[in-house]
Amino acid sequence: PNQSGAYPEWVYTLPFQPWDNALYGNTLALVGQKTLMIWTTLPTNGETPALIFNDRVGTVQLQDANGVAMDAKYFYLLDDRARKIYVWKGLPDSNSAPTYTLDMDKEGNQRIGSDGNYLVVINTVGDSTIRLYKVSDIPNNPQPLVVKSGAQFRMNLPTDALTYSNHLLIADTVFNRVLGWKNIADAVAGKLPDLILGARDLGDVSPELGKDKLFWPARLAFDGKYLWV
Repeated sequence: PNQSGAYPEWVYTLPFQPWDNALYGNTLALVGQKTLMIWTTLPTNGETPALIFNDRVGTVQLQDANGVAMDAKYFYLLDDRARKIYVWKGLPDSNSAPTYTLDMDKEGNQRIGSDGNYLVVINTVGDSTIRLYKVSDIPNNPQPLVVKSGAQFRMNLPTDALTYSNHLLIADTVFNRVLGWKNIADAVAGKLPDLILGARDLGDVSPELGKDKLFWPARLAFDGKYLWV
């Protein structure tokens, strides 16, 4: 839209409550609870999904699916109640079993994302951590790198995070800011962020309205040029 209050061309009334979405190329996926919908072309003219899964995705029985991600190699589905991330090579179908399965050590994982190098898992309800799996290591059932609150900085219920060219951005939602590191290793080591959006410093955690403030930043998107919050 090129103006505020612009009406959309299409409105989808969905038979479920989507919790996460993923877009890769022209493929769009929405997931929530026990339903997964996939469009294999962008629905710019009101197209219906090409694939609809209810209760099961291939051989997987859904309990409470709340995260979905895609990259050039894999399709990922998070089921927090099962404490698992199911990984398929390419899109799943009604009969396919996951190629790999990652076991989560606790519940509270809310969303996932992938830039093709790292699979990011956001734990909001449990321990407010960001877990990073190297995509190239997934066949070996890797242990994640973990970004968590520490002596240098604290996070309060982060609800989204993304990686790009070895950078890390976190929507630190209830502290009303976005934190950024130039190098993922620095975040894992607990070093101070290189970037703070929406706050003057790490001690400024109040929700505020203003061109340089944020009020519960919840989702992030980045294409290498623009960051959407």
